[in-house]
Amino acid sequence: MSPTSPNSGGGEGGAPPAAPAGGNGGAPPAAKHEKPAWIFGEGFFDETKGVDLDKLGPAAKELFDFKSTYETEQAARKADTPEKPDDYGYATPEGYKLPEGMQIDEKSPLWGTLREVAHKRGLTNSEFKETSAAFLDAMAADQKQSMERFEAGKAELFKQLGDAGSQRVEAVKTWMSGFFGEKVGAQMQSTLFTPDIVQAFEKIQKTFTDQGVAGFSQQGRDGGRTDGKPDNWDSMSPVDKLVWQRAQAAQGKK
Repeated sequence: MSPTSPNSGGGEGGAPPAAPAGGNGGAPPAAKHEKPAWIFGEGFFDETKGVDLDKLGPAAKELFDFKSTYETEQAARKADTPEKPDDYGYATPEGYKLPEGMQIDEKSPLWGTLREVAHKRGLTNSEFKETSAAFLDAMAADQKQSMERFEAGKAELFKQLGDAGSQRVEAVKTWMSGFFGEKVGAQMQSTLFTPDIVQAFEKIQKTFTDQGVAGFSQQGRDGGRTDGKPDNWDSMSPVDKLVWQRAQAAQGKK
């Protein structure tokens, strides 16, 4: 029997061979992958497996589709956006109906401001039309509220004329039309804003009536009635005559 070396791994009483460092049965340790700079987000890369193409592929497609859709929409938006504020015009959406009594005043500086802001914000023609409609609706609502407040304030103010206030106002209007003619009378009626103005015209009317002064035509004195009644008395309706007579009676009580 051959002698054995003390460091040999074989033979009787010999120690088993030493295991390699690492404990992996002799295989070299797995290499770690370095994350590419173009990888974004989480879940697309693993140090041991590298880039996960099964996850990255669908995500990249979704991103590319979004980019394509965005570029298409932006191109269409640019084509529908005027180059200058004035190019917006005064357009409103198709089928839009202006509020009752509302008109587009192209000379109003408000439209210029609206177009300037729209162009600054990059609104398209379609968006400007919708904004114009909202603008007109808001203006109409504001005008309506202002008129309602004015009429309410006027009604409260005209209470100073007493219970027969409305009849007195109508009597003055009737006298104006009869004395000055329909055209001028209609213009003068628009001046009756306050009770003081109404009372002033009542005094003028009473002065002319008491003195028996005839009415005037556009050519001057027309040789009208001398009984103190309006020149158009004969053509007045029974209701207008009654209103005029009541107003005269109310004046006589002062």
